[in-house]
Amino acid sequence: MAIQVHLKKGPNGTLVMHDLSARVTYGAPDEDLRFDGVKRSDWKTEPISNTTRAILNWKSLRDESPLLNLVPDEEIDLAVLHTVPSDAVCRVQVALIGMRQRSPVPAQWKCSTTSFPQKEGS
Repeated sequence: MAIQVHLKKGPNGTLVMHDLSARVTYGAPDEDLRFDGVKRSDWKTEPISNTTRAILNWKSLRDESPLLNLVPDEEIDLAVLHTVPSDAVCRVQVALIGMRQRSPVPAQWKCSTTSFPQKEGS
């Protein structure tokens, strides 16, 4: 099962994303999944010709600013994969926790859907 989320930031302010996670329910216990795309990867610089370029390090977080920001009107697609039984009816809940830049209070958004097994031949 692939869970894909499309986020679109409104026109006002910047949102600092703290957590984006999904809960998949098809039996007991529920399974919680984390989307990787809310963290900022570290980078290093290296000279190339007469300029300097940044090289991404996927395995390390950026110490100075580890969380991604969504600026006004920005859109982002994130996905997470999870294995479920092919005959399972699954309930999928997704939650985002974020904060406006320079705000001390986190906000939370949730959505949910149900995923039904595909019929043979579909």
